[in-house]
Amino acid sequence: MAGLKVLAILGQIKHSRVDNTQTMIIAEELAKGGVLYKKDVFFNMLINLPSFILSMIPVWLLVKHIDDFKDIEDCDVIVVSGKKMIRYARHIRKHMFPGTKIVQIGNPYCSIRKNDILIRQEGSKFILTCKNTIKINGLLCEKIQQETEEKECKRCEKITSMLKGPYIGVFIGGKSFSYHLTKQTAERFSKIVSKISYNMKMPLLILTDKKVNKDVIEVIKNNLDCSYYFYDAKKNVENPKVAFMCWSSYYILIGNSINDHSEYVMQGKPTYIYSTKENTRRYTNFLNGLVSNNNVKLLEEDIEVLDEFIPEPLNDLEKLATEIKNYINQ
Repeated sequence: MAGLKVLAILGQIKHSRVDNTQTMIIAEELAKGGVLYKKDVFFNMLINLPSFILSMIPVWLLVKHIDDFKDIEDCDVIVVSGKKMIRYARHIRKHMFPGTKIVQIGNPYCSIRKNDILIRQEGSKFILTCKNTIKINGLLCEKIQQETEEKECKRCEKITSMLKGPYIGVFIGGKSFSYHLTKQTAERFSKIVSKISYNMKMPLLILTDKKVNKDVIEVIKNNLDCSYYFYDAKKNVENPKVAFMCWSSYYILIGNSINDHSEYVMQGKPTYIYSTKENTRRYTNFLNGLVSNNNVKLLEEDIEVLDEFIPEPLNDLEKLATEIKNYINQ
C-alpha cells in the first residue's frame, strides 16, 4: 500500500518529548509517497491524574486546546504514542475519521479494548496485547542530522583543543528510583575504560547524567589513568552530548536508561554496554535483545581493546513500516 494519509497526534504534556519523537519517526516513514498531517493536543491539569482515574473520565474533559482538524478531509492512519494519548486518538477517530486505523506505540491503555496495531518494546510490562502486535528492540530514535552535528561540534570545539582525537565516548547514567550506580561498580568500570583508552591510545570523552552522585564521580576520576575530558552535568550549562556522540569512534555505556542507550545505538557506531547487578529486569531484557541482535557488545572485565564491528540497525524503519502497512491492508 502506497500513498497513505497519515495523521500524527502529538501530546503537549510533561515527559512527552520521547513519545512525540517516536510518533513522528513512524508517521514520516508511513507517509512517504503520501500525505502527513501533524496536530498538537494540549491538556489541562486533569491529565496528571493516575491512569486508572483517567480511564473513568470522558476524554473531552481533559482537553485544554486542540488544533483545528478541518483541513483534513480523511486519513488512513492515526499514529500516537503513550498510554494517555491513545484515548484521544480513539476520540478523534470516533467523531471525525471512522474506519481509520490507529497505530499505537507503547503499552495498551485499556486492557480489554481492541488496539488496531500496537508497537511495543521487547520486554515491556503490560497485561494484555492485541492481535496485530509488532515488537521492537528499543525506543525509536533518530540519527543526528548533519546540520545539527556541525552546529554542536562548532559550539564545543574548544574541548578538542584539550585532547587529540579520535575518541571513545563514555556515557555514565545516574540514579533513579530503580537504579543506583555504586562506588564499587564505578571503580571497576573506570579501571576497565581507562585500560582500554591507554591500550588504544584514544582519549575518553566522558559524559555524566545529572543524577550521578558526586562521590561516585570522584571515584571514577580517581581511577582513570588515561587522557580524558570529563563533563559534569551538575557544574556546566552547555551539554556537549551531541558533539561527543559525533566525535567518538566508539561508545561505552553504563546505566539503566533505555531512552539514552537507544539514542546512542541508533547512531550506528560500535557500542559497548557494561552490564551491572543494579540494572532492572526491564533494562536487562532490553540489553539482552541488543546483544542477541548484534546491535551492541557487552563490555567484559577482560577486554583490552574495542573491536570495530558493524552493528545491526536498532530498528529497521522501512521493514517496520512494511509490517504496519500489511496489517492495514488486511
